[in-house]
Amino acid sequence: MRKKSILNRYKYNDGGRSKYYALKNVGDCVIRAIAIATERDYKEVVEDTWEFSKKYGCPINWKDVYIPYLESIGWEKVSSPKLKGRKAIAKDLPKGRYIMRQANHLSACVDNVPYDIWDTSNKMVYCYYRKKDL
Repeated sequence: MRKKSILNRYKYNDGGRSKYYALKNVGDCVIRAIAIATERDYKEVVEDTWEFSKKYGCPINWKDVYIPYLESIGWEKVSSPKLKGRKAIAKDLPKGRYIMRQANHLSACVDNVPYDIWDTSNKMVYCYYRKKDL
């Protein structure tokens, strides 16, 4: 029986948070996912999303903030692939850089590999966000 490889199942990445803050488990999945997927600095993403948070009057991790923010930087929502018999997970997405919306969580995905502070490789992907093709 062949053993299932866990190589490249997920890659630990805090999105750059540790460069600025010593805190861990702070509920910043939105910031981390955006920073990783867009290859932007963590603190820059915090500052930019904070402006949207003030504008819309709700926390950064609410869809009412991060969706307009992503749209403002040229990202769009895409439905997850439809599969027979199961829900889509990270490995089912096309190659590229994405932000996956999962149950109560956002996670970055680069070439089918989740980048996060914990393994989200088997979490269902409801939809994902990608840079619009111009």
